[in-house]
Formats: sequence, C-alpha cells, structure tokens
Amino acid sequence: MANRCLLIQNIAGSLSRSNIVKVGLSDSLNMYPEVQNPTEHSTQLMMRSVSGEKKFVEREFDGACRGMYRVSRGIDGRPALYVVYGQKLYLIGSNGSATEIADIYTSATEVRMTETGGYNSAHPHLVLVDGTNCYAVDVTLPIASQRTDFRMIELPERVNDSTTKIHPTHITYLYGYLVCNDKGSDAFYTSIQYPGETLTSDDQPDWDWFRLGTTNNKGFITFSEWCPDNTLALCSNSSKLYTFGERSWQCFSYNNDKNMPFTCPDNCAGNIGIKAVNSLAMLGATTIWFGSSDVGENAVFMLSGTNLTRVSTSDIERELMLMKNPENAYASIWQEHRHVFYSLTFEDSQLTYVYDVTENAWHRRSSFNVKNEQTFWRYSHATHAYNVTMVAADHCLCCMDENVFEEHDGRPILKMRRGGVLTSNDQPFFIDCAEIIVNNGQQQTKFFNLKDNEPIEQPDQPDLNPRVELRYSWDGGNFCDPFEVFLGKVGEYQWNSTVY
Repeated sequence: MANRCLLIQNIAGSLSRSNIVKVGLSDSLNMYPEVQNPTEHSTQLMMRSVSGEKKFVEREFDGACRGMYRVSRGIDGRPALYVVYGQKLYLIGSNGSATEIADIYTSATEVRMTETGGYNSAHPHLVLVDGTNCYAVDVTLPIASQRTDFRMIELPERVNDSTTKIHPTHITYLYGYLVCNDKGSDAFYTSIQYPGETLTSDDQPDWDWFRLGTTNNKGFITFSEWCPDNTLALCSNSSKLYTFGERSWQCFSYNNDKNMPFTCPDNCAGNIGIKAVNSLAMLGATTIWFGSSDVGENAVFMLSGTNLTRVSTSDIERELMLMKNPENAYASIWQEHRHVFYSLTFEDSQLTYVYDVTENAWHRRSSFNVKNEQTFWRYSHATHAYNVTMVAADHCLCCMDENVFEEHDGRPILKMRRGGVLTSNDQPFFIDCAEIIVNNGQQQTKFFNLKDNEPIEQPDQPDLNPRVELRYSWDGGNFCDPFEVFLGKVGEYQWNSTVY
C-alpha cells in the first residue's frame, strides 16, 4: 500500500466526551478551538490557549469578590470601576489604585450593581443590592464626598406582608427606571423615573425612589404572572427586561406608560427556569443561564432577544447532572476578540465549563491550588474596564492578558487536548508517524517547582527545549504511558515535532 499523508483534524476540537469511552473522549482543557478561513489559512480549525492573568491591583483585599461594575461616568467624566470585596466597596483607578468608599452590611451574598442616567442626568448613581439592602452613591462626586453621600435606599414591603421588606438580589436600569426583584415573591418593583434627579417640593433630593410615600409602603409592583414561581433573578440589555423563576422566564418591553412602564407580550415567556441564580449572565443582547424545570433541567440556555436556544449538548448535560450542589454554580461572561465566553463554575465539584458562543463549542478551564492539584478555574466576575478584561480571584483583582502564560501568582496553566476516536470504515489502521503542527521555535520556556506549597518561578532558561506530553490509545479507553515531544528552542523555526 502506498504511503499517505492525512490531516487528522480531530486533534483540534471541543469538549464532547461521552460517558461511553469507546464512543469518544474528546476534551479540551484551557484550550479552545477557533475556526479558520481555509482559503487563507493552512487549516480549517486550530487550538488556541486561554489567556493568562496578571495583577491589576497590587494590594490584597479581605475576602472574596462579591461584585464588580463599570460605571459610564465617574469623577473625571470617564468610566470607572467599582468592586466589592468582603464588606467593602472600592473604587478602582486606571492606575491600579484601590480606594475604600463604603461598608456593605451583609457579608456572604452576591452584590449586584447598576447605574442610573439618561435624560438630564446630572447625578448618575451607582446602585447596589445585596439580597437584603439597597445602596446608592453619586459617582461623579470627589472621593471624600462619595463616602458621605453613600446611603441606603428604603425598600418596599413584601406583597401581603407588612412586616417584611422585599429581598432584592438583582437590580437593573432601563428607560430611566430602576427595577429590582424580590426573591420571596413573583413580583418586581419599579422606581420613580430618573431617580437621583427628582426634587421634593422644598427643592431637596427625593430619596423615596420606590414610591413608598404614595403606595402605603408597598412600592410600584409588577408581577411575573406567566408562572406563579418567585422572581429569583432579572436582568436587562437596556432594551428588554428579563425575569427568571424556578420554572419560567419572561420578557418585558417598555411601553411609555408611567402607570405600567413594562408589559409582557403573550409570546415572550417560556417554561425554562433558573437553577442557580448566580449562573445568569448577560453581554449585549446575549443572555445565558443554567436552567431548571421539567423540560430544562441541568441544561444551559441562551436568549438572543426572545429566541431561545439550548446550547448544552447531551454529553455536557450528562456531566452537569452529576454536579454537587448545582444551585451554587456561578457564571461570568466576557469577550476576547470575536469570541464570547460564558464560564460556569461548580466549586463543590471542582469543575469549570466554558461555552464559546461564537464557535458554539465547549471547553474546560482549571487552576492549580496550593497543593498542586487541578481544581476549578479560580477567576470570576469578568468585567471590561480600562481597555482590559478584569477578573477577580480571592483577595486579588486581576486582568487577562493573552501574552501572559501563567496565572497572576505564577502558578502554571495546564493545557490539554484529547482528540476523539479515529476509525477507518470501522477497521483498524496503523499510523507510522505523526507530526504535531505547532509554532516551532517561538516559545520561551520557564519551569516551576513547589516550595512550601507555593509555586515558585525559576529564572528563564533560554537553552531549554519546550515540550508537550503525548499519550495514545488503541481502543479509546486505555492509554499508553506518557512520552514527550519537543517543540524547538527559541529561533529553531525549522524544528519538526514528529512522533514515531
């Protein structure tokens, strides 16, 4: 038989491992596939490494990050970043400074934020909710004035309960109205229009944002009435308002009626709920969440406008079904070049799954812990600010950088690609040799060891030859011992990474 040279394209691909090992074990860890133009490139599909992380703020914060938000207009009229770590709200400067602004009275729940603005808005406010309280601060004021201006906004009483205030876990702003949910009822609440700009009869700022004085402390209520489940979460894309319960989602539109500013058309709802409230993430017109209900259990769904798509595959859903405490999952969404990534982390199962909206493909991300064990990806709250994508780790605020190949504290990033099963008309075949197509001679090598359970970077070793570890299987289930393939020292562009 004549020798043949074939391009084994399944070396590049997504996460699609089956629970039946001989069907397929395709897996991508800290790498993702990117489609190429075959008329201009040598391949139709390639694998790219995830970006590394570096510190943006040098100081250490107390506790974990609970929320992050970029306001459109800060002290100098330019966008500014606010974060909550532990029980403190900080203003982050473009130079990496972190200035304490105020205390948050709760300690464990997520803190979600939005900003007011719009018509005649001289006093844009950052507004925060923590599941119990609502806070506001004028972000155009000098720092000292922000500290004194920071205040709590009085919340309405819960429907049919004059002894309990609502518990808002989510808040958004659109068409001049603040909108927040009450996790203990199927209602959401709308503020006066353009809060922060309205004056009382004696020309003082009106802080009765939720109209308690004119509604007997009940506020202005709208019900997510398509299904009687509680309104666990909500979000908006500045055009549409979306509410989510345990068994349903619903879309509301603005109708320019001050007595009923948001209404839901008959065809803008569905019987897919939300299992983990912190899995809800929105970027532009794209909304993604981890679903629940009779027809959407353990699946991931995406809304574009009112078009609903189930983006999780059967293999992914089989894995999600096994997660411990899935209601505690949390998500981030961000864009890198044309890729839109949605990460879904299950800390109790030590796993992070990432959906690439652009490529309609999944991969996994992970980090090393201090014991050098693979665990969940430890970054969250991805937010674009100061021309970078900010991400939060415990006690630390970082940013992504595609030219960094490690995490912010020097821990290496393990990258792994396992291709699917290859067959030739269901017959066995032999591969005499294979060439790994990589950027030969272009990667500087660094190595790490563990000292006192902390990774320590050693000095650059320009004479080292970087390598990848390979294993293969004859049957799709049992793999050979690992062996190494070298990629060429820096400048050895003609190096051939061939496997025999």
